[in-house]
Amino acid sequence: MCNNDVISELKYVQKQFLCAVPIQRINWKNIFDNFDWKLQEYLISRTVNLTIVLKYPIQISYQKSFLKYLINRLEKNSALRPSDCLYDAFGRVVALRDINPCFKHYFLENEKILSLKENSNFISEGTTGLCSWQASLALSEWCLANTDFFKGKVVLELGSGVGLTGIILALCKAKHIFLTDCHPSVLQVLEENVHLNSELISTETNNIQILKLQWEDIGSNNNLPSVDILIAADVVYDSSLFPFLLNVILHFFKVGTKTFIVACTERNASTLQEFLLLLESNCIRHEELTNCPQHNFLWSTESPIKIFLCTLNRHFAYYPTTVTFNIGIYLQ
Repeated sequence: MCNNDVISELKYVQKQFLCAVPIQRINWKNIFDNFDWKLQEYLISRTVNLTIVLKYPIQISYQKSFLKYLINRLEKNSALRPSDCLYDAFGRVVALRDINPCFKHYFLENEKILSLKENSNFISEGTTGLCSWQASLALSEWCLANTDFFKGKVVLELGSGVGLTGIILALCKAKHIFLTDCHPSVLQVLEENVHLNSELISTETNNIQILKLQWEDIGSNNNLPSVDILIAADVVYDSSLFPFLLNVILHFFKVGTKTFIVACTERNASTLQEFLLLLESNCIRHEELTNCPQHNFLWSTESPIKIFLCTLNRHFAYYPTTVTFNIGIYLQ
């Protein structure tokens, strides 16, 4: 295997480490075939010792497990042994303790890194919005593969969480992006993550605005913008929320939105089918889109992820209105 092949495989391991792919699921490729000290130092310098990881740490227990796996694997190989840099890194990390929030980093194909502040707990502060979800990774990949769909458009995301897909829309050169959620802690993290990744945002994106949006209050909220495209990821999981979600979708269609794109993790086929039937019964047709290969993002395929493009049937009557809004990142 030539040196370029070795570096490519090490970069793929780096990519998995940065976004904290579970250790048991990491694809190590063939790096242990000839994992000499020089290559070990290369990997360590681009994972636990990477400047952005030192500044914005990945979960410490994950870093410990990553290094422990490497050391154990090398100690069992009579032809190889761990380098001093591996032991030094493990000694530094093992003295640290886990804190929340922590960070994940996404190594994109353009060699840029997108960093997100998250909370490693499934539910934190009474919300599930403080971590990235699998469907948001798949939707972000689809957006990057279809940048022309969003270029120059005004886009609003429902249930933005930590902001992954919204920030990706800026890479797609969307003209104006609105990120919405309802929990105060989520809104705060959203704002922090937008600022954290400000250098990635295209100059063709005027700005990203953060709005508080309570679905059940959609009828009384007169400050919402008119947008071209509505998107959402992993919002179809609880059928008790469907009436509120439907009202939000219909609201935006009524004020001129042309398209709703939603990515769903199919944990329960009947729940997803219930949502799709609800759309159909309200004159919203849906078309399932093809998932894109995992180039920029990595996600579990244990539960299928489905992406739908939704539009109004032609006979649905709606009356466009003009809504004005202020420029700048703000919490409403």
